[in-house]
Amino acid sequence: MRFHCPILIVSLALFTAEVNGGTTSGPTPPASSLAPYEEHLQALVSVVDACAAKRNDDACDPGRVGADDSVVLPGLGTREIRYQWLRNLLERARQPDGKQGADAEKTGGAPPENNPAQTGAGNGERPVPARPPLDALQLQNAGDKPPSVLLTAAVARLKVDLDEAQHWTASRRAGHQSEHGMLKQVLAQGIYSDLGEEPGRNRVLEKLGGWINIFFDGLNRVGMRMPWLGRVLMVLFFVVVGALLIWSMIQNERRLRLQLLPEGLGVPDGAPSARGWELWWRDAESAAKESQWREAVHFAYWASIARLEQKRLWPADKARTPREYPRLLKADDPRRAGLLQLTRSFERTWYGGRDADEATCRSAMGLARELMDAGGKR
Repeated sequence: MRFHCPILIVSLALFTAEVNGGTTSGPTPPASSLAPYEEHLQALVSVVDACAAKRNDDACDPGRVGADDSVVLPGLGTREIRYQWLRNLLERARQPDGKQGADAEKTGGAPPENNPAQTGAGNGERPVPARPPLDALQLQNAGDKPPSVLLTAAVARLKVDLDEAQHWTASRRAGHQSEHGMLKQVLAQGIYSDLGEEPGRNRVLEKLGGWINIFFDGLNRVGMRMPWLGRVLMVLFFVVVGALLIWSMIQNERRLRLQLLPEGLGVPDGAPSARGWELWWRDAESAAKESQWREAVHFAYWASIARLEQKRLWPADKARTPREYPRLLKADDPRRAGLLQLTRSFERTWYGGRDADEATCRSAMGLARELMDAGGKR
């Protein structure tokens, strides 16, 4: 009948107690896996077999037992296995069985190791305190048995321990295989068929969130050392938020001004669009025929403004200056560059007092014509 995991744990727990008076020997050994523990048990079986065969000081040297073991059981923690009971047995096995019996007769029939009152001072030997049996599963009373019988029992005990360790390793390996198979069955179900790799955007957001947490953790540590820093950061926060709100309101107001105006909105007197753009353009053509280049540029400019204003690109306003009109268009509006160039030409000739020639007039009228033709496009 095979003892399974509970027996192994009980056996390992029993081995932690010292057989010789319940004391421990040496420092706690470093923890290792089951593989080194199995190798050590196999070596101990060979040592006990050699001692049982030869029964001399060299074969039964307690130093051949080696250090104690500390085994890490997955999921169960660390178990320490002491071998002082085996060292005591090898020390006892150095003497023949007959001498062990003679020593027992001198003590009144009780073996020295089972008689805690017997110190052995009369025969020059060191006292041997009472010990429990080597293995409660195999021996009922180890004190009255000769070393040859105890060595045989020790071999059987070591082989049981070795068998349990091997069985534990095999069961763990089989358990992993069954768990792997069960996991594959679960993942093969339909509810997991749509799972895939995490999108790159989510990974980037996760890293960004981690950096933000690290940043604020650092600020928290710094704030604990410098309390005034928190107040400074709070003031800066409100300043930045206020500036962003003001900038947002300005941008929103500009967008509202650039929206198309509803049909039927009245045009105030004096606005460029109050006079039809066709009239402005007719005056520009008449002035150009009469070689009045300055007046032609003037009329062509206001013809383009009236045309754009009649298309409801901005509210009609008689007080608006020429330089304000280009700013009413978005930076990426294709008409903005032409309107800006026409405005500069108009300001140089009309307000700057520069003389205009035929080339200047034709260039200005060409820009005005392009703006009027594109007036309906946003």
